[in-house]
Amino acid sequence: MFKLDKFSWLLILVSTTLIVVCFIVIVLFQLNWYWALLFYLPVFLALNHVSQKQLRQKIEKHFAGRPILNPTEFAQHYFPPDRVVIAAKLRAILTRHVSSDLTRMNPQDRFIEDLLMDDHDSMATVDFIIAIEKEFNIEIPNAAAEKMQTFQDVVNYVAEAVNPHSA
Repeated sequence: MFKLDKFSWLLILVSTTLIVVCFIVIVLFQLNWYWALLFYLPVFLALNHVSQKQLRQKIEKHFAGRPILNPTEFAQHYFPPDRVVIAAKLRAILTRHVSSDLTRMNPQDRFIEDLLMDDHDSMATVDFIIAIEKEFNIEIPNAAAEKMQTFQDVVNYVAEAVNPHSA
């Protein structure tokens, strides 16, 4: 379980109360449907803030104790010399598609389970694959993309696609 600060708990309490009060007001005064938007939009934003905070805490817990590395250091630390440039470029691309801080990422981190790519943005994984295709001028079939679970998987696929004789 993740710890929430007092502000987050206050947001949850106020949001829940506001939902109930707004529902009662809308029903009692027989207001049009669009009034609900006026009332529920701040509630949605508050709860979204709390949700994003929980995601950040989960990722921070997963990354705890790892060294902080920029994309070039990351590539040099974890990959053989023939894949350093590819890994650094891929890490930079991934950083644009994930709102989390990836400075302590590991090549074995899974996109969905560890980096929570789908929790931040449901299209992040698709956008990431498209950006890879554009950057390296390759085509990644859906079947191959579905098999890429970790950053290491992506580096291996792109390295093979760019230079088929490197494996």
